[in-house]
Amino acid sequence: MEKDSIDLGQTEGLVKFSAAKNKLLMLVSVFIAFSIFITGHALYSIYEMLTDDSIPMVICPRTDNLDAPVVMNVLKDTKELYIQDRWIRGFVRRYILNLFPRTQDDAEPFYTYVRDHSKGKVKVKYDAFLNDINRISESIKSGNKIMFYPKNSTEVRIDRTKHENEWIVEVDGYMIKQYNGEERTTPTVRFTVEAGEPTKENPEGLYVTDLKTKVIADYVSGREVEVIDDKDTKNDKK
Repeated sequence: MEKDSIDLGQTEGLVKFSAAKNKLLMLVSVFIAFSIFITGHALYSIYEMLTDDSIPMVICPRTDNLDAPVVMNVLKDTKELYIQDRWIRGFVRRYILNLFPRTQDDAEPFYTYVRDHSKGKVKVKYDAFLNDINRISESIKSGNKIMFYPKNSTEVRIDRTKHENEWIVEVDGYMIKQYNGEERTTPTVRFTVEAGEPTKENPEGLYVTDLKTKVIADYVSGREVEVIDDKDTKNDKK
């Protein structure tokens, strides 16, 4: 009986020790997990801060009672149609200008502007152009280039799509391609424009997500030839 009571006491001590050990391990595990979470969150916050290129938009005072710059609403938060129209028209004029560099020195800054003001496949395309900018600059220097002149800078057609903060914009113009000869066409440049967040590279907060050029092939039948992203691949449209 005495032996049994000693064994029972030892067993009870082992159970208490095991319970305390498990509790300690649980507390250590929670502490380690919490430390990893805090460290990860801190590292992510530092990375986000270093890579954050967003900027506040401000407007200078226009009246005497405004004696300091005032934070502007970005276009996606602006509901006034007149402001949207003016903003988009100005953006499209600048975008078209940068689409067609005329000198070798224009190529890199122009394509950088287009890249920073584009999204999706358009951004990818101009990223590729910038990676090959030396060859493109030499090609322009040798006389190979494309020039586009809007027929009327005030005649810009803007239609809102079914998506909020997205518009289809069309500009008619004259295009001159100089590649082993000269080709003249009268295309319509068609943009899909999306309002997003302004950044240091894109203070307008507007982005082109799709870009196509339509050329009238037959004025009698109305048949059009569509050149996608200014490439040589053409699809007849009736």
